[in-house]
Amino acid sequence: MLIVTDRAEQALWGRIQASPVPAVAVRICHEADRAPGDGSRPSLQLDLVTQRLPGDIVVTGPTGLEVFVEPEAADLLDDRVLDQTTDDDGRPMLVLREAA
Repeated sequence: MLIVTDRAEQALWGRIQASPVPAVAVRICHEADRAPGDGSRPSLQLDLVTQRLPGDIVVTGPTGLEVFVEPEAADLLDDRVLDQTTDDDGRPMLVLREAA
């Protein structure tokens, strides 16, 4: 199942705290305009949320951040690590990589 690093969790806490709408957790699901199994490359969406949806899998980060994973997205996240890195311009970004 998905592993959340300290760096990713800190970045997500920052997004939650800066959000103009109330949020207490993060939810990962298939991107809204793509359906699972439509033949396109899988695409995931990260949303700030106040609660999980029925059937969501709960992953807890190192300091307690809850990440809710849509059941249909769980297979895509199996043996993956959610981490934060920087792009070529030095901007922070979240990435998924294979677990070691």
